[in-house]
Amino acid sequence: MLVALGTTRSQRIHSMEDIVLAIGPGCTERDLRQRGFTDAEIQRDGPAVIERVARRYERRVA
Repeated sequence: MLVALGTTRSQRIHSMEDIVLAIGPGCTERDLRQRGFTDAEIQRDGPAVIERVARRYERRVA
């Protein structure tokens, strides 16, 4: 399933955050790749995005 990811890096990072949050803790690089992100984007931005989303998820659960 492809979604509108945006055209700027900031928009694409926000889209990545939304996808990771929607999928939850089990989100993988494969999930992001299937939704249209490139390997380079996943490697560059993925770890920081996953960390931010994990903090947001923890606050929502707590």
